[in-house]
Amino acid sequence: MTTVVAGSVAGPVAPHRPATTVLLHLVPGALGLLGYLLVLPVTEALGLPSVAALATVGLIVVPAVQVGALRMRRHREIRLGTNGQYGDGALLVTAALLLLGTVIVAPVVEELYFRGYLLPRMPQRLGRWRAPTHAVLFAAYHLWSPWLIPARVLAILPLAYIAVRTRDVRIGVVTHVVLNATDLVAILLYLQAAPLNGRG
Repeated sequence: MTTVVAGSVAGPVAPHRPATTVLLHLVPGALGLLGYLLVLPVTEALGLPSVAALATVGLIVVPAVQVGALRMRRHREIRLGTNGQYGDGALLVTAALLLLGTVIVAPVVEELYFRGYLLPRMPQRLGRWRAPTHAVLFAAYHLWSPWLIPARVLAILPLAYIAVRTRDVRIGVVTHVVLNATDLVAILLYLQAAPLNGRG
C-alpha cells in the first residue's frame, strides 16, 4: 500500500486500525463544527450570512486541523442569504470568503488529507469496502451540514475509487473545487440578478 502526496506516490504505508480511521475522519469535522459555532456570532455581528462562518472555518479551522494532523503523523440552518436579507457588501465579503475558504483552500487540503493520507491507510480487511466506507466517513465529517451527507457520499465515492486506482489526488482536487464552487456561483448569480434597492 502507498500514500499519495501532491499527486505522486510516496511509498509504503501502514494501515490504520478501524478506531483510528474513524477518529481521523470525524475529529476534524467535530472541530470544524465547533469552529463554525464560535465564528457564527462574529459573522452575524458583522451582518454576514451564516455561510460566511462556514467559509471562514473552511479557510482557517479545517485546514489547520487537517494540516496539523498531517504534521503530527508525519445544527444551525445554513442559508446563503439570497432572500434579500443581506446587502451586496455582505454578500460580496461572503463570496470572497467562499472563494478562498471553501472553493480553493478546503478542497486542496481535504483531498490531501482524506484521499491522499487517510484513504491509503484504511484497514486492509475492508477490502472492496474501503472506498465506500471512506466516502461515508468523509461525508459524516461534515457535521455542520448533515442533510448533505447522502449527496456527499455520491459525489465523493467516485473520487475515492479514482484515488485508490490511480494513487493520485489531482483529479479529486479539481472535482472538489468545482463541487464547492456551487455556493459562490449561487451568490454571484443572486447579486447579478437582484435589483440594488438601496441594499449595501
